[in-house]
Amino acid sequence: MTLHKTYYDDGFFNLGVGVEGLVRPDNGPVTIELGGSHRSIEGRVDRNANQNGTPRVFGGAELRNWLQNTFSMGDRVQVQVLRPDALRIAVPDESQSRSLEDIGFQKLTIWRLVDDRIKPAGLDWKECSSWIYAFVVENRPRYFGITNTVLRSRLDHYSYQAGDRVRKLIMSELASDRSVEIHGLQRVGLSRPELEAEESRLIREFDTGWNVRR
Repeated sequence: MTLHKTYYDDGFFNLGVGVEGLVRPDNGPVTIELGGSHRSIEGRVDRNANQNGTPRVFGGAELRNWLQNTFSMGDRVQVQVLRPDALRIAVPDESQSRSLEDIGFQKLTIWRLVDDRIKPAGLDWKECSSWIYAFVVENRPRYFGITNTVLRSRLDHYSYQAGDRVRKLIMSELASDRSVEIHGLQRVGLSRPELEAEESRLIREFDTGWNVRR
């Protein structure tokens, strides 16, 4: 889409007929991922704003400020439909942003929902005693954790601790048919404080949304 003055000044945009069938068919909330920032905002789809019924997406002041800090008026902007209630606004240099693979993480497996538990789909990796791990949903790191034990033991915590907050978040994603990947980075030789410091840097960089500690 072209970033017209009203979009740029007021923090909303229209989606055309080419993609309108992919977006929720009614009025309601929508998540807008802001490309390059690893940040999401909550917006709103309005199907009554345009006479032809195509969706208008409102993001308010937060979207307006991000657009003005990221683009110039008149720029061409790519909006990706991730699912009916989730959109992503890409930025031109997004491919240059750092990925988990750039840092050294490897995708190890995914979580599976088995009855009332979550379990790793596989355990096929070389173990060590110091890890930073990440849970990734739709290419976005949502949670970073650390362990000074073998990773299999740490993952057992999420499988069997029914009251664990992150376990509930994983189960919610799986129940919504969204894959949750497990990525790992071996950090042999690092002390617990060193692991915690590195974890905190990653949480801030990727703005995970699930982590509480910064």
